[in-house]
Amino acid sequence: MVDKFWLDKPLIPLPVHVGLFCYPEDFEKERKKRKIPPCQYITDHAQMCVHTFENDETGMQVKCICVDMRKMKGQSTNEIIAMLVHEVIHVWQGIKEYLGERSPSNEFEAYAIQHLTLNVLELFAKQQHESRRSTRKA
Repeated sequence: MVDKFWLDKPLIPLPVHVGLFCYPEDFEKERKKRKIPPCQYITDHAQMCVHTFENDETGMQVKCICVDMRKMKGQSTNEIIAMLVHEVIHVWQGIKEYLGERSPSNEFEAYAIQHLTLNVLELFAKQQHESRRSTRKA
């Protein structure tokens, strides 16, 4: 099943869930649903960030890319994509650290970043399409 917020096509099976949230109200609903501890969506000076949480019971890690679309007004599509790639790199760095992987091969790392980026961009496009359909104001 395709999910609106969570990447569902892992490159390899990992004990990590990655999600994308373009609006704080969506993050709050999912945070409560998944019993993620409260946190500030995005600091005042940022437009995007990555939050990382660990489930003490399962050992599973959750990484949430949070975007404040209201702060993105005036940004070009390419600028938004570049910022998303920036956050994907942070996600990848965290996954490597979580797995204890110090030096993956250059090719594996490139494929991993490509895969994560593609999935995040697909989620972003889906959420933006649904947002326009629901006439949510960014």
